[in-house]
Amino acid sequence: MEGMLRSLISSFVLLSTVLAHSAPVAAPAPLLPKSFAGWQKTSSVVSTDPAKADAANAALLKEYSFTAAETATYARDNEKLQLRAASFTDATGAIGTFSFYLKPGMSDENIGDRSAAVGDHVLFQRANFLVDAVFDHPSPMSAAELRELAANLKTVTGGAATPPSVINNLPSKGLDPESVRYIAGPVGLGMIGSPLPNNVVDFNRSAELATAQYRVPSGLASLYVVAYPTPQIAVDHERALVTWVPSGNGSNQQTDISGTLSIPTAEGRDLTFRRSGPLLVFVTGQISSGDANDLVQLVNYRAEVTWNEPAPVTGRAIGGLIVGIFLLVALLIAILLIIMIFFGGSVVLLQRFFPNRQILPAQRDSLIKLNLKD
Repeated sequence: MEGMLRSLISSFVLLSTVLAHSAPVAAPAPLLPKSFAGWQKTSSVVSTDPAKADAANAALLKEYSFTAAETATYARDNEKLQLRAASFTDATGAIGTFSFYLKPGMSDENIGDRSAAVGDHVLFQRANFLVDAVFDHPSPMSAAELRELAANLKTVTGGAATPPSVINNLPSKGLDPESVRYIAGPVGLGMIGSPLPNNVVDFNRSAELATAQYRVPSGLASLYVVAYPTPQIAVDHERALVTWVPSGNGSNQQTDISGTLSIPTAEGRDLTFRRSGPLLVFVTGQISSGDANDLVQLVNYRAEVTWNEPAPVTGRAIGGLIVGIFLLVALLIAILLIIMIFFGGSVVLLQRFFPNRQILPAQRDSLIKLNLKD
């Protein structure tokens, strides 16, 4: 009997395992709408595999918290439109991927939060979405049509839609907008050819990096801004940085530093850096030390303090305040009437139901009567 019971249990477990593996997996939901601006979707492929979205940059997409992608074809009259959309956990992933997909010569088309276009190719980012569009025959209305598409995307809201603040620390003077990159991990760091190794930046400490190229009087410079959660973490990495010596440079730096310091790299380029709050700022390139120092000084951390100020009083708030005052007055009047009825009516009721009961002298003196009959 016991052996038969064990056999039944084993069979049940095996059957449950087979059914679990054979159960159909729900297909991912489409990212793009069925229609917009007269365009109708004719075909679509949705996948959650970053390798199917972009085989060459699958590791980069995964690093930016890729969630899904859709490739779709739209038709209108005799025209076609090819769209590729990718979604990420938050806006930082979409912005980082957008920065790597930028191509030289692209211009801003004011679509979504960020956009770039060249010829029939348009790339735009909105919140946690990145969309790549290719028109068969672009027209002056193409940008407006994509703006309608961007407005219809089901994006994240709130904090997840907030762009990374480290990009705001890149100064605008001499900036090449097409060179801006946002880095969130070692894969992206390796793709930009940074002179800083991964163990120096240390993404395990929630580091974020923004980089761009700048035109200075003596040439072209690369600026790197690494942001850490707290100034103390930045101080720890500053001390670790000055003890790091790239192989073959033969330099020996001090660990107690202040202000700006230049470190010769293995490639023969000086790496000028400084710390500002939780930011470590680096400049490299075939430029003069004066220009490098001027550029690194342009980045300064600005702490943002939020005051708990009262909300401004609007017309609707004033109306609610007035209604509240009237309700409070009505409540007070009701309470007063209840007290009057209780104390005054109790004496009347006693005299009505107990006419032979005499009121005490103290009660007679405190009771006020109105002889209305006279």
